[in-house]
Amino acid sequence: MGVTTSSSARSPLVKTLSGPVRGRQYTLSDGSSVDMYMGIPYAEPPIGKLRFKKPQPIKSWTEELDCVEFGPRCPQRDEYFAQVTEFSNGYVKEDNCLTLNIFTPRWRYDTEKKFPVMVWIHGGGFSIHSSSNYGDSTILFMNLCVKDVVVVSINYRLGPFGFFTTGDDACLEGCYLGNMGLWDQTLALHWIHDNIALFGGDPENVTVFGQSAGGASADLLSISPHSRDLFHRLIPMAGSGECEFAMRTNESQAKLCREFARFIGWTGNGKKDFLTGKHKSFASSISDVGRKKEKGNIFISGNNKKRRQVLSARIVEN
Repeated sequence: MGVTTSSSARSPLVKTLSGPVRGRQYTLSDGSSVDMYMGIPYAEPPIGKLRFKKPQPIKSWTEELDCVEFGPRCPQRDEYFAQVTEFSNGYVKEDNCLTLNIFTPRWRYDTEKKFPVMVWIHGGGFSIHSSSNYGDSTILFMNLCVKDVVVVSINYRLGPFGFFTTGDDACLEGCYLGNMGLWDQTLALHWIHDNIALFGGDPENVTVFGQSAGGASADLLSISPHSRDLFHRLIPMAGSGECEFAMRTNESQAKLCREFARFIGWTGNGKKDFLTGKHKSFASSISDVGRKKEKGNIFISGNNKKRRQVLSARIVEN
């Protein structure tokens, strides 16, 4: 089945609980169509006082939001994408990176039944990639939407921005608690649960699936009390919560993060220095290191183990 697209074809307006969105339409070779709503924000931008904290639900809007292209990638190591150009869709931007994409069969209007929902969590070692890396037409349309499935893919914070933790009393104030990326995924599932029926999906028939770090995420979300009743099945591929790459203890992750902070120039002393204004320049320093392009192969190179381990983030046990 071939896929064609018309840039002038627009999808119907959907009035979500957050605000109205309009996407664009893909037409398949058999004449049927799929509606694409891309870059829908589900959380407030994770910047300023919200950086390194749990995500906050997106504030509602009233004007029609144009959702016709993928949102920006969350900050990450760009040399991966410079060397794997076929996967370099999208751009990096910290604000407005917490978005999701919905692909839904247009023929949903011909039936009263709600279609099953599949939520894709991308892989990349919790450090790279985004919801745009797996394309749209080939994977999502030809393999899933044509089977009467509503497909959703999500972005979540990566590397230090998604998994940095101090492992001390600062965490009690809700900052640097670690696992911010998992909290992002959980909030996205809440948004999907509350809104997917408006796109023809069944909120009581949701499958979360993912590859590598996405598979580990699906596995961990399945045992989290915070995502209970938000999905009903999971398909973890090439990753699970038992994988060595996916988990560290709180203590080892916090130790690596503090050493990483020293490495990039942080000179604070007290446990809560990260919370007293220094965290702004600290975040900028992380961003500079995380985005720096270096010569070498696709894997993080160099002799600094601390930087490599933190940029290749892991879940912590909290």
